[in-house]
Amino acid sequence: MLKVTTISKSLLLSAIYLQTFSSSLSLNDRCPELSQIKSAYQVDSNEQYITCSRIQEYDRLTARVNELTAHKKKVNLLINKQGNNASFDHGLNIALPSRLVFYGKYGQIYHGSASGLQAIYVHEYAHAIFSNRLKVFSELTNFITQSEEISKLSLKYLMDSTSQLKDQIKALSDEREEFRYYKFNRVISTHNKLYADVVAAFLNKDKYSISSALYYDEMSDMSYSRTQARSFSYPYELSSSVLSDVHTLFSPTRNFIGDNMWPSDEEEKKLYLEIITQAILENIENYLSNDKTTITPTKANQELQKRLEQKLEEYRELL
Repeated sequence: MLKVTTISKSLLLSAIYLQTFSSSLSLNDRCPELSQIKSAYQVDSNEQYITCSRIQEYDRLTARVNELTAHKKKVNLLINKQGNNASFDHGLNIALPSRLVFYGKYGQIYHGSASGLQAIYVHEYAHAIFSNRLKVFSELTNFITQSEEISKLSLKYLMDSTSQLKDQIKALSDEREEFRYYKFNRVISTHNKLYADVVAAFLNKDKYSISSALYYDEMSDMSYSRTQARSFSYPYELSSSVLSDVHTLFSPTRNFIGDNMWPSDEEEKKLYLEIITQAILENIENYLSNDKTTITPTKANQELQKRLEQKLEEYRELL
């Protein structure tokens, strides 16, 4: 998670874009037929290079995700020409490359697939939905509300980089760092990553949705292991270095979901997603209420899988 302490246009928009953008373009008037996405921008060029049909495809993907849950969120889409990752800023903004590009050890360029980029977008949008679900915790609401205000100001700064806006954003960002969310950052992030991977996998009916999206030739052995461990069917032993990563701490629970909660139709997608969400929120509540900031892989997976088993049993008893 990025703490915005240095104010440059790139950092305000996303941690993954390291260059400073000198020109931006609003796509709202050019691509007006958006019903799910609030607004769309190119952040690095005032000459349009992404087609409206691509933006509309993201709008349709958002609608498909919204059919799985009642907790939808209107987001802003910030497009960069190319990159190897995407991000959600905890508020309202999703940063996404127009082209998915990975770089090898010796400078080789590997192009990701369009379907992989769509899966990554769904993952990031799921983070936005999850931020809405976190509002059930009063001690986290101020962080989310503040993040949404920073997102709004960041959009203004994108189109009009005034010193006044920069000062406002810095003040809000400095204040946000004092909120309780940061104390539980690792606890929340590990659960958040699991939730987002579930949404992407369920929507695409693919246990390897995110793993496939992030794979490229000549990635390091560790990167490969961590990428594959994000699937919902990982048959190999998980090393401590894989389990220590925020993205893959819940890899054993991903396998549990793949084995026991893989949906067979649209209704099961909704049912299992809500069961998983409730179990995750209960797990987080346990950490918050007991002021536990340390999360260990073995115990965390055991606790979450136990909650999932209990909720599945409760559901089956109602049938």
